[in-house]
Formats: sequence, C-alpha cells, structure tokens
Amino acid sequence: MQNSTKAKLGSGEAVLGTFVFLNDPAVVEIAAIAGLDFVIVDAEHSAHDAASTEAMIRAADARGITPLVRVSELNEKEILRALESGAHGIVIPQIESGEQAARAVAAMRYPPYGTRSSCRQTRASEYGRWAADFATHADEADRELLIVALIETEAGLENLSEILDAGIEVAFLGRSDLSSSMGLRGDLTHPRIEPVAKQFVADVGAHPAQCWPGIVPYRVDDEWETLGCPFIVQGADVNVMLAGLREAAAQLRGARAGAAASGG
Repeated sequence: MQNSTKAKLGSGEAVLGTFVFLNDPAVVEIAAIAGLDFVIVDAEHSAHDAASTEAMIRAADARGITPLVRVSELNEKEILRALESGAHGIVIPQIESGEQAARAVAAMRYPPYGTRSSCRQTRASEYGRWAADFATHADEADRELLIVALIETEAGLENLSEILDAGIEVAFLGRSDLSSSMGLRGDLTHPRIEPVAKQFVADVGAHPAQCWPGIVPYRVDDEWETLGCPFIVQGADVNVMLAGLREAAAQLRGARAGAAASGG
C-alpha cells in the first residue's frame, strides 16, 4: 500500500478531497476522474455500512485515489473494520483530548506501537498473501496510514496541543459542529468563528509535531483557508450534485422564460 496523499503532504504539496455520502462506487470513480487526491467515505452521517465502505475502497484502489473513511465515533473495532477493508486512513470525529487522540493513534498501529489486532486473511493483507511475512505488511501499514482527527468542539481547541502531541497527522477543523459547541447552532458566518479558525490553522502549522491543518474552505479566495491548509476538503458529493442541478434547472427555466417572453 502506497499512500499518495500522505506522500504529497510530506513533500509540501496540498491535497484536495471530498466527503462521499452517496452509496455508489461510481461517485469515487468520478472523484478520481475529476483529479481529486482522496475521498472520505462518510460512515458517520450517511448510510454507509461495512460492505458499502469496502466497495468504495475497491473503487478508489481501482482508480488510484486515496480512500479514507470517517468512522462514526472513536471506536477501536469500527476503526479496525475500516482498516481491514483497505482504507488508507481514518477520519475520527469529536476528538477532544490527548487521551482520545492517543487511543485513535494506537487503534491504527500494530503492536508494539499500538493495539491494532493482527489478522492475515483480510483484504488489507491481501487475503493471506502476507501471511509468511506479516511484519513487513505491518511496518508498511504503520508507515502509510494517515490519521485524521476532527476538532469540532471548544474542548478540542483547548486541548489542541496535547492532541497533536499524541501523534495525530492531520487536524481537521469541523466548523459546523464547532459553531454549535460555541452556542451558535450552525451559524458558520458568525463573527466569532473566523478568528477561531484562523488561530487553529496557525497553531497546527506552528506545532513542533509534524501535523497538517485541514479545513473545508468557505471562500476559496481567502488565502488563510486555501493556502494555509494543505489538507482541503471541498465539501461533499451531495453538495456538488445539488449545486449543479440547481444551476442547470435555473438556466433551463430562465431560457424557457426568456423564449416565451420574446414570443419564441
């Protein structure tokens, strides 16, 4: 397993991806064709189960795009199932402390560096191909897997330094849940949000541990969002589909109305 997204981050390049909510591997193929670096199969807010997640990962492997999985919670067994299906990284929501971050890191590393269970018959270990040299497979997995923590609450911001110290590789700011945590109930444009987000990006970028800040940019012309964060998520597949269909519908209805008004 070669994690091209992690390699690009390590070489100083920015990477671009999207959340995948829709339950069709074609979405992953389209994301790859569009030139994205990674997809995040969303098992927290969508209907993805273990089987559909594995199908998405297969599509990503076939098209050469990095498959990440957002699990529903910090749960070692759920993380394990996604990894054994072949995910190249895990996105873990609601990380609020160094202790939680350390648990997440341990769940993604084989002993002696972590607590990940060893099995030689999984898709990740190529159904037994690495049985005779499992140590090599384990070393590669420990090196290549990408650990992404979602920082979505005020508690997570307060404990950001110890979260990064635990070995998190991408700290991804979730502004929607953060706004709710701040009592703003999803008001993403509230004046209190932007200064917090800017400080987050600066703090992650300046931290001694190697960690990259991640964000969903709301204004692509804002340099601190698009240039300050190398791990960029454009939103979700459903956002793109909704926006595209709305635009197409508006154009068609506008053209028909114009033609009718001119007597065409």
